[in-house]
Amino acid sequence: RQSTSGCAFKIGTAIISYFSKKQGHTSLSTFEAEISAGTLAACEAVHLRSLLASLGYKPKGPTIIKIDNTAALRVAEDPVMHDKTKHILRNS
Repeated sequence: RQSTSGCAFKIGTAIISYFSKKQGHTSLSTFEAEISAGTLAACEAVHLRSLLASLGYKPKGPTIIKIDNTAALRVAEDPVMHDKTKHILRNS
């Protein structure tokens, strides 16, 4: 069964971008689905930062991506855990 990924980006209290889409692959676990969703959110964040910079708006700090899966958070925070995720394909 395919998972659905979604995210919203805000500046202050205003949502400037959002999306919801089915993932292009079947995840083996909720952890894998969350990592895929986080990857899509990171790609969108890079695109939005570039777009905002081209419009003259320079973000002052890092873009914060909130993920609600404990296992996904542990992997994102611990580089040693990255070896355990080599089987996860990046879905563009």
